[in-house]
Amino acid sequence: MKETDSKYKSSVKDLDFLTIIKLLWVNRRKGYKIVFVFFIIGVLIAFLSKKEYKVVSSYIPQMSGDSQMSSLGSIASMAGFNLGEGVNRSEIPPILYPNVINSTPFKLDVLKAELKFNELSETVTYEEYYDSYYTPGIFWYLKKYTLGLPKIIISLFKSEEPKVSKSTNQNKLLSVTGKQLGLFSKMQDQISVSYNSKEGFLELTVVMPEALAAAQLAKYVEGLLQDKVIEFKIQNAREQLSYTKKQYLEKKKEFEEKRELLTSFKDSNQNISRSTALNRLKDLEAEYNLALSVYTELAKQLEQAKLRVKQDTPIFSTIQPVVVPVGESAPKKLLIIILFIFLGAFSYFIYVWGRAYLQIVRDNL
Repeated sequence: MKETDSKYKSSVKDLDFLTIIKLLWVNRRKGYKIVFVFFIIGVLIAFLSKKEYKVVSSYIPQMSGDSQMSSLGSIASMAGFNLGEGVNRSEIPPILYPNVINSTPFKLDVLKAELKFNELSETVTYEEYYDSYYTPGIFWYLKKYTLGLPKIIISLFKSEEPKVSKSTNQNKLLSVTGKQLGLFSKMQDQISVSYNSKEGFLELTVVMPEALAAAQLAKYVEGLLQDKVIEFKIQNAREQLSYTKKQYLEKKKEFEEKRELLTSFKDSNQNISRSTALNRLKDLEAEYNLALSVYTELAKQLEQAKLRVKQDTPIFSTIQPVVVPVGESAPKKLLIIILFIFLGAFSYFIYVWGRAYLQIVRDNL
């Protein structure tokens, strides 16, 4: 038994690097065939895969009244400290923008984005395109009916998709369909936002099957994100502005009525001598002055509320604007082909080494 083990070990040791090189050279024709097969597979994948176009834009999210705090934050960042972002709880900190992008209400809005595609004469929404017009590549179908086959079988036994109920209630719960959930998953791979807290800039990346559609979707997402951030930030300021404007319009109407009464009274009583008329004039003037002071004060408050809304509105300073990409970002044809050539060479090496190793094992049985 010990003698067999020693022979086995010595045989395995004989399978050294030089031996492997010799075996690779002897079987090189088979190696060429294996590498060629992998090369063909790589070429097919590289040229039959769907093209993708990427748009990358960057911004600096800031507030009009936060320049001093931003400067202090930059100095602290250089010193290795983080003063923290989002100290003001009435705003969404930029570090949470990816959460906004991945939220269900945001994705439902993205489904409505109007996009233009080369094969279509009219613009369609994101949802319409992927529901009715988009055709994935052949490798998508291979993946779906091989690796994704268990998921398809499971879905056959699930109950039918429930209809979405629409409610007029302001506080209704959001409801999405199964198709929309599938589009959400695709959307998550196509749209991403990252925030560099050290440098203080935001980067938006959008990937689509066509260049123009990618740029249009990036521009739409950019505007939608700003709207969501602004809506959250200035909600209280807008409510205050709405209330002040309502009061202002009411008091303006009341002031105009008082002014009209006073003017009419003066026009009809040019030479006032009676005390009752004088008292009436004083009353009208007092009412007018009071209405004027209230109206003037509300006008000031209205302007202050407007300024507060503008002051609290987050501003995205654009570093890199949205530009229609010239060339596709994927597939990387040359990289795919080289990768499959190396994969073929590695497979050939494993084949030769494994065959020699198995031969040694059989010889020692």
